[in-house]
Amino acid sequence: MTNEEYLLAGKDVSVITVAFSIMATFMSCTVLMGIPTEIYLYGTNMAFINVGYVIGPIIASYIFLPIFFANDVSTAYEYLEKRFGKTARRLMSAMFALQRLLYTAVVLYAPALALSGVTNLSTTMSVIVIGIVCTFYSTLVNANY
Repeated sequence: MTNEEYLLAGKDVSVITVAFSIMATFMSCTVLMGIPTEIYLYGTNMAFINVGYVIGPIIASYIFLPIFFANDVSTAYEYLEKRFGKTARRLMSAMFALQRLLYTAVVLYAPALALSGVTNLSTTMSVIVIGIVCTFYSTLVNANY
């Protein structure tokens, strides 16, 4: 399997499929645990975020994918480098890496807090256990591709 087949599905995927893929990427334990709590505490106005989860990826797929295909790039970072140079690409890559590091900490902490609440495990041990289980699962899933 080539990089183009893995990253771009051979450029032969419908917009709806790409939109659902983008939407699924943003689903995490923070969404599954946080949204019901938010609605319980503050009412159903938080439910309108679901409109963004459905419409946002579709709009992004129609706007950004044609630009990427026209410029023969497979990532936003390649596009940034072509348009603004290597410094912009490196800066945005570093900012994204930092953002993902902080996001991953929250995503691990939320279920660890719940796990430690219903078991005798400490929060630190819960984070470690959930991290190991998720890493192992991700390795199994990615090994099949």
